Amino acid sequence: MTTVAYSLKKIQVLGVTRDFTTCECCGKSDLSKTIEILDTNSGVVLHFGATCAVKADKYDTLDAMKESKKEISKAVRKYDDRIKSAHIMTYKALVKFGKDSNGELIVAKCIIEDCFKKALNHIESGILIKGGFTYSL
Repeated sequence: MTTVAYSLKKIQVLGVTRDFTTCECCGKSDLSKTIEILDTNSGVVLHFGATCAVKADKYDTLDAMKESKKEISKAVRKYDDRIKSAHIMTYKALVKFGKDSNGELIVAKCIIEDCFKKALNHIESGILIKGGFTYSL
């Protein structure tokens, strides 16, 4: 794999993803998540590890670097909150529907994973289903 050094002038943090596990800045692989960064000069979306994302803008001032760290931290927190909410929704669904006549949970791992993916999709699309009713977030 070749490492490409990007020279960015202006960036916008789009969010966090687990779909890409390699930093496009330094080439580090097997990352648990990467930061999606839009290069506003070219319109290209890049995936950087957290360390490279903080340094991506070649900051003129310490305040600019601190502001970028805050923006990246906010994106990571938002992503972690979505994952946590999906876990809670999955657990509640399994407790409600995944019990046998003795009250024991009888759910296969594939069903749990499918339920989690559906819950995450609902959260990411801004839809909350509660008590049989659908709410937009």
